[in-house]
Amino acid sequence: MSTGTTKSTTKDALSTASQPAQQPSSSSRKVSLSPLPYPPTFRFDNIARWEEWLSTHHDDPKLRLFGLWLKIDKSGTPKKQVTYVEALDIAHCHGWVGREIRPYWDGDTSCFWQKMTPRRKRGPWSKHSIKRAELLVERGLMTPAGQAEIDAAKAGGRWALPHASRATREHRDDAAGLSARTGRE
Repeated sequence: MSTGTTKSTTKDALSTASQPAQQPSSSSRKVSLSPLPYPPTFRFDNIARWEEWLSTHHDDPKLRLFGLWLKIDKSGTPKKQVTYVEALDIAHCHGWVGREIRPYWDGDTSCFWQKMTPRRKRGPWSKHSIKRAELLVERGLMTPAGQAEIDAAKAGGRWALPHASRATREHRDDAAGLSARTGRE
């Protein structure tokens, strides 16, 4: 399995690092928009290689459109290569975000797929993402691309009014349903 650390062109990096035989899709139908299936899949030996790769390719047009699937080791795994929190912090530093998670389908239960994409223009920020971004800025880890996303969110008012996480929304919905049924608030 390759690590995805070439520094030539994006196409070379993608062809070196992708693992097309292990697409994290629940459907058997595969659509190819190029010689590689998109979004491409990656696994990196360590967090430094993920950071190096993302710093080189964070603004690639195809990746900005499709994102990528990153293979992540679960927290109880003895041989960790890239963990969820590390991968997400690096993504935030480069203006990217984690979207959805899918199981790894090759019989290996020690890892999963995490879809990473650039932040959407005018996309909402969660309270958790704001706290993580502030911490990364405070530690001096934020890149210019990540800072540009923060500045755009502040200018657009999305920083001051973060959306509630799904857990908060579900709790609020449960509470509203309960008060409607019981007549109490």
